[in-house]
Amino acid sequence: MKISFKHIIPALGAVALLTACDENSWNDKLDGFEQPDINQTVSTIEYTLTTADYAKIAKEKANTAMVEGNEAEAAELAAIGTSGTFTSDEQARKFIPAFLRDSTFEYFALSDGANIRVTYNLTTNLPETVAGINKGAKEYKVSEADYQGAWGSDKDFINGFAPMCAPATSLPSILKAAYPDAVAGDYVLASYNYSSVNPIFGEVGGGDEPELPLEPGEYYIVAGGNVIAMPLAADKSYGYLPKGDVTVSGGVVNTDAANAFTFTAVQGGYTIQDASGRYLYQSGTYNSFNVSTDAVEGSTWTITIDNDGLATITNATVNKSIQYDSQYSSWGSYPDLRGTLPVLYKKDASKKAPRRAPVESVKPVAQYAIYTFNGSAWSTPANTIVIQPEDYTAMGETHGNLSGTGPDVLLPKFLASKLPYAAEEDAQTVVFKYYDSSSKVTSVMARQLILTNGVWTPNYGAATDKFTRKDGYWKYNPSVELNITKGAPDATTVYMACVKWVYNNVSLKMEPGCDITAAPFIYKGKANAEYWSGTSSYYGNTDVRASTAENNAPEGYTGYDGLTADQITALIKERFCLQTMRGTLENLYPEMNTVPGMEVTYSVTFTSYAPATTVETVTYTVVGPGKLRYKSCTWFEANEDEGWE
Repeated sequence: MKISFKHIIPALGAVALLTACDENSWNDKLDGFEQPDINQTVSTIEYTLTTADYAKIAKEKANTAMVEGNEAEAAELAAIGTSGTFTSDEQARKFIPAFLRDSTFEYFALSDGANIRVTYNLTTNLPETVAGINKGAKEYKVSEADYQGAWGSDKDFINGFAPMCAPATSLPSILKAAYPDAVAGDYVLASYNYSSVNPIFGEVGGGDEPELPLEPGEYYIVAGGNVIAMPLAADKSYGYLPKGDVTVSGGVVNTDAANAFTFTAVQGGYTIQDASGRYLYQSGTYNSFNVSTDAVEGSTWTITIDNDGLATITNATVNKSIQYDSQYSSWGSYPDLRGTLPVLYKKDASKKAPRRAPVESVKPVAQYAIYTFNGSAWSTPANTIVIQPEDYTAMGETHGNLSGTGPDVLLPKFLASKLPYAAEEDAQTVVFKYYDSSSKVTSVMARQLILTNGVWTPNYGAATDKFTRKDGYWKYNPSVELNITKGAPDATTVYMACVKWVYNNVSLKMEPGCDITAAPFIYKGKANAEYWSGTSSYYGNTDVRASTAENNAPEGYTGYDGLTADQITALIKERFCLQTMRGTLENLYPEMNTVPGMEVTYSVTFTSYAPATTVETVTYTVVGPGKLRYKSCTWFEANEDEGWE
């Protein structure tokens, strides 16, 4: 059995008063207790690495010297600076000591024997999205060719997206084309331009304006720089508008259902609307059809629409017809859409021939969007928000990125502003650009924040390791300080492991094959306490009373014969310190080992009941792989120097 606990003892202050229990129980009414000094000879500093610290670690001369000549390790070291996280505990323990010794580190002047517990970001503890982005998100800037493809034209387009050509519609296909070798878990920050106003294409040159209301007679539609003439009936209520990404499309306005309109294919789309700006109107509903062909410019096409709204599109050049049923929807009246697509104009010989005018003046602004690849398609990850260029400006960051301790200070404020109605414990990932002043590199980073007590608090995917200064150098100190006082998170787990140790090493030797629920020294029927060394996962303490031990000893047991109450209590304590807890720790931490030049210790702070309640600490020294030796306990004046093994 292997259990991984945090490397630090949670704060012990303000331990709650323990609850009372029945006099007939093996723990009776418990008194309140004070937390004793746990005998630390030097203060232990708690320090959490900042975003800027990771960049420093990647540039420390001692660290770069360690990886010199090893291209892979050098790349991993550099990635620490750009990602703001370590990929493993071992990596953190290897590179943090040089940072602690740097003269710019605030605790640089600590003397030998000092301890620092460093909390750092660990990739394996981070949410998948954060870990994936910090591992190395790519950046892609949408090109002019990309915009032309999105708009479906190399003439009628803008260098940006707009409501009628949304980025969410086009970016997945653009990224798929840009990264044909993408694998699941890849991330890309796409940079593009966006206009909240739709552009107008194909206006008449010379400032011509449509003459409204339209009169029956000949009108024309401008498309692709060409003029298409057609008859227009008095009743202009019929209109057909192609939707989607089209190469050649057409429409007819005529009350004669048998009428056919023939035109020569050109680049661009054709749209008919009536005088009020309505599209696709027929018998109270709005209809549409798509035309997508491989027609070459100059080929002849005919569109015929029958009484049932069935459109037949015929390529006269190759004698090919395609039929489309109208797709019904209630679009309603959209007079504000006039001008967003080609419109009808009355012919006027006195005016110049129409031509494609410049796109209406729109002002696209720079935007970012984060995408991830799932193995087949690109999509935006859930619960993720990207800091936009205008956001950096609002934060006072003039270079379009964060730097130094900016993420630590600004991200909570940013989310508070962007998500004022978020609920408690909501989690949000923020994607941002980070500039490392030492390497002069800007990279894409992410951090998850959780709304805790009304404040957005970073989730660093934290791990904590202790480092001890010895002979002027900082060394990773794998010593474990475990808190199993009553009510502590790990108490139940560790005490239950103690009960099982007694069952395996004491009970089974006394009565081979016995069931744990009825084994000698085990709480009958419950198996959550043992009376050999007094540990209880139920009460979360160690009961060392002589009366408890004697009353619950198995029938015929003579181990307490001739001993006084004080001697029995002392025996229970020795069993706990020298055998039960030591053996339990060796089971829970089989990976424990020595560190050259350093004493590695395992300390356990626990609740003792005798019957007064106290908090005690027992300490062991690691003497080999998976092996401990008793060192000391606050129960006794005796220690390892007095022959305890």
